[in-house]
Formats: sequence, structure tokens, C-alpha cells
Amino acid sequence: MRRSSSSSFKAFPSLLCLLLLLLLVGPARARVPAVEFVNKMMVEGLSKDWDMTASVAEPLVVPQTGSKESDLIVGGLPGQRAKGVQYTQYAGYVTVDATAGRALFYYFVEAIHNATSRPLVLWLSSGPGCSSLGDQALMGHGPYRVSKNGQTLHGNKDSLVQVANVIYLESTTGTGFSYSNTSSDYKGLSDRKISEDNFRFLVNWLERFPEYKERMFFVGGEGYGGSYAAQLMQLILNHNDASGHTNIAFTGILVDSLYECSEQNVAEYLNTPEVQKALHVNPATIPQGWRQCNEYSFHKP
Repeated sequence: MRRSSSSSFKAFPSLLCLLLLLLLVGPARARVPAVEFVNKMMVEGLSKDWDMTASVAEPLVVPQTGSKESDLIVGGLPGQRAKGVQYTQYAGYVTVDATAGRALFYYFVEAIHNATSRPLVLWLSSGPGCSSLGDQALMGHGPYRVSKNGQTLHGNKDSLVQVANVIYLESTTGTGFSYSNTSSDYKGLSDRKISEDNFRFLVNWLERFPEYKERMFFVGGEGYGGSYAAQLMQLILNHNDASGHTNIAFTGILVDSLYECSEQNVAEYLNTPEVQKALHVNPATIPQGWRQCNEYSFHKP
């Protein structure tokens, strides 16, 4: 089963409207429809009902001192037009299981206007096992699109970063630049384990970027990524309930379909050594190169 798709990205205005609507609804109301939404997100054959009271065991957070500074993309991405919009961008790895040596890769773009007051969005793509860096950051609502030559970038005037600070997370293990030092992790993780990894990523990313800890926060996903988004949402709500206060300012959930574009252009761009260097990628962890989808993530629950 591959990711769902649509013929165009005409739904983008609706996505902005949905984001604005959720901003108006606010975190106080997000709790009410959460369980109802999660139960509707079951995908026959790939996902089953999960424990709605589940939480992730502590300890969760590891020291992140200096990581944010080293993740900053200095001078922009290769092929980025010098005269275009200059975004503040970060990319790197967040370890989610130190024992297994499992780390998830992310690409983060701050909003072009008023970033300090804009909400934070974590975006998960479909598959399972398809890259949000390729699917959305470079083919959908990200700040750039890859040109036909596979070497240069051009701006996307309809980008979600016009209204939000966006994290594009490559989940699961083996997806895009994400990796593990434990070979069994590449044979497919359960939905529950993937959601726990996504949660561990989030809390450690917020430790790396503490200025976003109290920011209005949305989880977004397209296709099967919507199921991951819903499960992550439930873990966040359970975590906040267990702590007795709001540790993560969860505000709402966004679900969308994919904008179809040429995957070959994106693959060529992301496998360019200069691009991987700019994104702080460790090529030794992906000997097969960056691929749009990881077939090993087509797993049983």
C-alpha cells in the first residue's frame, strides 16, 4: 500500500483555513473531539485500535546543548536562489533510542513573517515509510520546489511557512535520512512503537528549541501519516494529563493529501553530496541513498 495522492494541491487554501479555524478554536476545545477523531483514523489491515490510556515511559529527554546551533543551515540550501526569500532553516537528527542507536531526521523552517508568534506544526507523511522531506517540504506545502534539472530550488508562494513554523519529520526508521544501528528496526516497527518514537522526537526537539515549548502546537499528516498524527496526538494528551499540567501546548490536528510532482527530481536533489552536507546528513547511515519511501515500513500493527 502506497501513500494516497491527489491530482493537485488545490486543497492548500483549505489547509490554511483549517489552520486558522483551529487557532480560533484553541487548545481548550481540542481535547473534546480527540478520541472521536482517533477512532475514525483506523486503517483496515494496517492499524488497529490502540490503548487510549497509553503513555511513554520516562525518562524521555536527553541533553541537547549545542545541538540547535549545529543544526542551523548556514547560507541556505544548495541551489537556493540568492535573491529569493531567505528562510531560517535547521536540519539534523534527534536520537529516540540511544540503546538501539535509532535517530529520526528532521527539517525545520521558521515562518517567514513573525516567527516568534506563529504556531508550530509537526508534519508526518504517508506510506507508511514515505518521506515528509520529499513529499511535502519539496513537493507540497514546503518553502521550496525542486526544479526540473534536479539541481536548483525555486520558491513556493503557497507554502505553509507563510503562516507557521514547520517541522518536517522523516518517520519511521529507514525513511529518508532516518536510521538505526539495530538491523531489526528496518524490518518494520509497529504503529505503537512509531508513535512512541515520534513522541520522543518531539519532547527532545522541544528541549533543543525551548522557545517553542509554550507555542501553540499542531500535528499534521497526509494519507497514513494522518493515523500517526492521531496517535501522537493521543500520547501528547495523555502525557499532559499525567503530568497535571500542559507540558506541550497541543492545539489541533491537520490532515491533508499529497501534491503530486516529479519524485525523480527530488531524489536527485536530496542525493547530491552538497545538499546532504548542507542538511547535516551522515551519508554512512544511508548506503542505499535517500529514497522517497521505505518498503520495510509496510508492516503489521
